Amino acid sequence: MPIIYAGVETGGTTWVTSIAVGSPSNITERGEFETTSPEEVIPRVVEWLKQHKFDALGICSFGPIDVHEDSDTYGFITTVPDTKKAWRNADVLNKIKSLLELPDSFPIGWDTDVNAPALAEYDSDDTISSCAYVTVGTGVGVGLVIGGHPVHGLLHGES
Repeated sequence: MPIIYAGVETGGTTWVTSIAVGSPSNITERGEFETTSPEEVIPRVVEWLKQHKFDALGICSFGPIDVHEDSDTYGFITTVPDTKKAWRNADVLNKIKSLLELPDSFPIGWDTDVNAPALAEYDSDDTISSCAYVTVGTGVGVGLVIGGHPVHGLLHGES
């Protein structure tokens, strides 16, 4: 039986959800939600996810976010600009995990909305050793993958 993946991309304008079967790139269902406030959009996304069965969950987010697992604010969107102040210090990862009632052992990925596509591009070509992914949208970002691992610095900066 193929693995079923759920994905959530928290964009500055729109959140996108997806279900993929067998491979993360084989998307079979998709949803979109306007980025309003954490109190509004997270429950809507969770309700969408509850309508689907999945074996693993990946969440990538606009930021800055905390990607350091040993941090008290791991899974948070942190010091956002004033244009997104409703998201300042929003605990996205743990809120989604809690509302879905997922056990601690459930496989969940959490990274930036630029590292996730950088990793996907890296994985799509077995002849490269590194990848840089540049995006211009609501913000500007760069994701880096070196030797198969996303690069994380002191924080996830945002411009």
